Amino acid sequence: MKRQSGNGILWLKLDEASRQLLQANFPATLVMPFYDHVTLAYDVSRESIAPYIGQSAGVVAYAYATNGKVEAVRVETAGLPDTYGVPHVTLSTAVGIQPFEAVAMLHGEHAEQPIEPSLTLTGKLEFVPLQA
Repeated sequence: MKRQSGNGILWLKLDEASRQLLQANFPATLVMPFYDHVTLAYDVSRESIAPYIGQSAGVVAYAYATNGKVEAVRVETAGLPDTYGVPHVTLSTAVGIQPFEAVAMLHGEHAEQPIEPSLTLTGKLEFVPLQA
């Protein structure tokens, strides 16, 4: 499928309080920290998600997962247009590992434990254009 010009990513960009909450509860165990966002939709047109852009929203972190190369928290995205498939926040990665590799980790072998109590994370929905 050919990418449409002007398409991008819809993500929930975490606010500073949520980033700090995650860092306090799950300090990075790997060298490349992220704690940045939840990808909700990839390769979508701005028009298709326009009503969501700029809105404040929240998610609930309910599980911590790692495979030694990536660590992430799984999140519940109730009410948000989540079409990406594996809602999560990448916490940190090993050198040379890209943050999107958390998706493969969550689909593959990894250790996972529940977060009790769960953590509510908040931020703003943003549209980020894909690079050509």
